[in-house]
Amino acid sequence: MYNNYGRLPSIHDMERVLIRLCERAGVRKIGLHSLRHYFASRYLAKGGDIVALSKHLGHSNPSTTMRIYVHQTAEQERLLRDVLNRMDI
Repeated sequence: MYNNYGRLPSIHDMERVLIRLCERAGVRKIGLHSLRHYFASRYLAKGGDIVALSKHLGHSNPSTTMRIYVHQTAEQERLLRDVLNRMDI
């Protein structure tokens, strides 16, 4: 995919395309960073590996990925409560 000048598109070019696609689809406008965040959060919520994700996102340390992208979902909280309720404490 090349821009009008025969070069690979810049981030700005990609943002403009994404905004136009959102407008055409009649959905709320989102940016590339939002898609990155959504992907990372969903990947982890489905049990994805934090180290692999960190490398994929270009983070030098998995703790950076953890700090930015790890969010407890309602399902994760329910699973935690279930496990805690089954434990003999």
